[in-house]
Amino acid sequence: MEEKNPLVSIIVRTKDRPKLLKTALQSISAQTYRPIEVVLVNDGGCDLDVEEIRRILGDITLNYLRLEKNMGRAHAGNIGIKNSKGKYVGFLDDDDELYPEHIITLASFLGQSDYKVAYTDTEMFYKDFFADERKMGNVDKVIFSRDFSFNELLVGNYIPFNSILFSKDILIFTGEFDENFELYEDWDFLIRIGQKYPFYHIKKITTIYNQWSKDLQINQANSKHMRAMHLKVIGKHHEKIIPEFILDMRYEKEKALSDLKNQTDVNNVLGKDLEESRKEINEKNDSILRLEESGKEKDKHILQLGESARELAREKDRQILKLENDLYLMRNTSGWKILEKMRRFREKVLPHDSRRRKIYNLGIKGLKVLKKEGLRNFVSKIKQKFKFHKQSQLLMNSAYMSIKEDLKTLPLDIILPIYNGYDYIPQCIDSVLRHTDLQFHSLILIDDKSTDDRIKDYLKQIDIRDKNIEILFNEANIGFVKTVNKGMKHFRRDIILLNSDTIVTKGWAEKMQRAAYSKPRVATVTPFSNNATHCSIPEFLKENSIPDGYDIDSFAQFIEDISLRYYPEIPTAVGFCMYLKRAVIEKIGYFDELNFDKGYGEECEFCARANRSGFINVLDDSTFVYHKGSVSFTTDKRAEIVDKHLDIIDGMYPEFLEKVNKFYNQNPLGLIHNYIRFRMSLR
Repeated sequence: MEEKNPLVSIIVRTKDRPKLLKTALQSISAQTYRPIEVVLVNDGGCDLDVEEIRRILGDITLNYLRLEKNMGRAHAGNIGIKNSKGKYVGFLDDDDELYPEHIITLASFLGQSDYKVAYTDTEMFYKDFFADERKMGNVDKVIFSRDFSFNELLVGNYIPFNSILFSKDILIFTGEFDENFELYEDWDFLIRIGQKYPFYHIKKITTIYNQWSKDLQINQANSKHMRAMHLKVIGKHHEKIIPEFILDMRYEKEKALSDLKNQTDVNNVLGKDLEESRKEINEKNDSILRLEESGKEKDKHILQLGESARELAREKDRQILKLENDLYLMRNTSGWKILEKMRRFREKVLPHDSRRRKIYNLGIKGLKVLKKEGLRNFVSKIKQKFKFHKQSQLLMNSAYMSIKEDLKTLPLDIILPIYNGYDYIPQCIDSVLRHTDLQFHSLILIDDKSTDDRIKDYLKQIDIRDKNIEILFNEANIGFVKTVNKGMKHFRRDIILLNSDTIVTKGWAEKMQRAAYSKPRVATVTPFSNNATHCSIPEFLKENSIPDGYDIDSFAQFIEDISLRYYPEIPTAVGFCMYLKRAVIEKIGYFDELNFDKGYGEECEFCARANRSGFINVLDDSTFVYHKGSVSFTTDKRAEIVDKHLDIIDGMYPEFLEKVNKFYNQNPLGLIHNYIRFRMSLR
């Protein structure tokens, strides 16, 4: 006999959207049904106030699961299913909501029927962020209400995932989310379940599905990627689609087009209805094209694989026959028979992997070298062998081999040139010491004959024990660019050039290196900062303060957490914190000491030179480094130097300033800035 009210589990997947999450959880708390448990899966996002969440849920049980790093929606969904205890299971994204009657409507129906899956209607609100008002708002609304058709589900997903309630037993036996899908994992999930169990449609609106503007959904802004993911789902289930259904879709499309042509005389009266019809036709047509495209590609791929497999099989058969024939002829020669006897004797006297066998092999190899290359080369190779062995042991024990599991990190040289600005130097160096592995990387501090005596005293007090730190003092003031080049020539590895008025943050060096090797032919990398012209956030081309509610470290962590690591191309690096690849330096040379001795513009000239050699500059959109700015020179003096150096660059590289101005006017980073501001508004 069916129990009166079985437990219902609602799985909520969340990452870095605590404000939206609270609204979603409040909609669960308002349900008229009990008992409910919430399985909250934090997919590597920010820390949540669990006690506040418990207060929001009230008498609803909370099962909170925090993943250490982001594993994706599919994995988070599977974790939720495995940890759910309810007889029925539903899903709610952290930016969607349920009306109070949602669970009782579905659970009551499933409890009184043989169906294993049921869903209701959904209101989808299109939302955008209005920057002037600093708030979200609705711009349009659509109702999802369509009866279940497995054939239509194969072509496109018309059932919002938060509108469905599943019997837990079918989730156990049908399978989990396919973690190969970073998008549309829910659609693939429904197809696999719908193939075995029909869904029942209850025509009642009980859920809200929020569709954010593309400017706010940065991971969905790439339409080509989304189309590829759509085709990936169709391709996976292509064999399930029956040809008759495609013909029916074509017929419906042609009939609808014919009806539209016949109604042109009432276009003004039925304009809205006609527009809706056109939208529906376009959607069907797009589905047909995607379906046919997927089918053609799949059939072509299968034919190619089949032909390749047959050709490989034929070639393998030919090789086997030839090999068997050669072996037969060889084994019947007297030389082969003698050789076999010698091999059997050797295996008996010198077993494989034994010490005697290794000495024997080494002796044979030595005799070959002695015979072929003479006594002098033989002795030379022995010396090299022992020298290499000693170096290998040292290398194995060095920090160079402590390579991170998720990134093959190589040691870097961090150059920090110093000239006055004492008030900022201690906090800069302290941040480097706290956030940099200086047993692996190296730090070079070079004082360019500062006139402030406090600086020399401070540098001499730095504890350099057990760290790769060198402190150099120029005997005379040689200028910023020569000082930097002096540092770059000191070692032969990749460089990070860091100004003394910066504050670095956790993992900064490794993250910048990841960006440097994220795509081919990268010359330089610049991180986000509050004050770095085109690399500034939250506002582009402005000197920003740290946003309210954050300090430098927490804002840097926020940027890392929400970053999708696009590493977009920028026209030039910004010299406050600049990663330079050693291979590029070796190819195009160091900074221009002749024209930019005092600094300001030397990084632009280097980047323009790199561009001409086919290299690019990228922004590390996962790293934030604080920059005070304008410490070494007064504003008037800096403006004078900048103007002079821009004229020099314009004369040397006329295409460069045109490229920079175009970038500033068009702001290709606008999508990322909107995304950051939006994510900040959710906190």
